[in-house]
Amino acid sequence: VSGGVSGNGLSWGGAVLTLAEAVAKSLADDTILVAAGHSESAITTAITFSVAGVSVYGYGQGERRPKFTFSGDVDVNLNASGITLSNLVFQAGIDGQLIVIDVNAANCVIEDCAFYEGSSIQWATGIDIDGGAANTCDNTIVRRCRFQSITAGANNAIKLAEVADGVIVEDCYIDGDFADAGIHNPTSKTLTNLTLANNIVRNRQTGDHAIELVSACTGVA
Repeated sequence: VSGGVSGNGLSWGGAVLTLAEAVAKSLADDTILVAAGHSESAITTAITFSVAGVSVYGYGQGERRPKFTFSGDVDVNLNASGITLSNLVFQAGIDGQLIVIDVNAANCVIEDCAFYEGSSIQWATGIDIDGGAANTCDNTIVRRCRFQSITAGANNAIKLAEVADGVIVEDCYIDGDFADAGIHNPTSKTLTNLTLANNIVRNRQTGDHAIELVSACTGVA
């Protein structure tokens, strides 16, 4: 719903107002359904998943997909294992937002989502696969996602920021003016069994990479 009073979140008739409310109510392995056309346009507080196995599925196609616009430098934190985000749109609403989705746990899936810049407003990183320690984010999957940040200002669409095993990035479309690379893997953060499959990656910034990996990484492209 877009106004009024939040319900208990157990039916469409009793829907809560925001994704953050639904996440706060979630138990392990719960599913959150987000209605087509749902929009949150002024997010100033981080949305943090701290319970394992929660899945979020958005209804709708194209511009009818649920859209989340940030007006504060906050992000969506996947701090528990096995989180799935599907069919959601994330729009930059503040220039220099550091991270849109911050992956901090293993076995998370981000699929069929879109990451868009605003009018002269860019995020720095679309998805940060990090966790702060080696192998915290093993087996992360990013698939069928679209990243668009044509105006200069973004650093990367997907940042492979920490040592990890079994990460998969597949069927993604990445187009932007990236200071680092569309898919960027910082020095000394060696990935093993990395899979890059069927991605289209364009970097419009002269002299910088579309894909940049540590030379010791193993896997397939």
